[in-house]
Amino acid sequence: MLTRNVWQAKGLYNGAIGTVRGLLFNENIRPLFQPICVLVAFDEYCGPAMTPQDEKIVTIVPETVSFDPHSGKTGSRRQLPLVLGWAVTIHKSQGFHNEVV
Repeated sequence: MLTRNVWQAKGLYNGAIGTVRGLLFNENIRPLFQPICVLVAFDEYCGPAMTPQDEKIVTIVPETVSFDPHSGKTGSRRQLPLVLGWAVTIHKSQGFHNEVV
């Protein structure tokens, strides 16, 4: 499940459900830590096709998010805007939250 609004007009919004089709790693970096992108097929995606075979696959890349906790120290983290969506709450199915069970 997508955790950020990536491209709302094309169906890539916070809470969009997709199926992971592949992971791409930089093989020059060892150990393999974080993929450089994840190939995800979103049912509701209506943007340009990445491949001629499957027009619903898009690349999701890691994002760096900065934060300033209450301690006054700043920091950042780099992560993919995806979470496992094995099951969703009744609220998510109605479009209220992006909670995952």
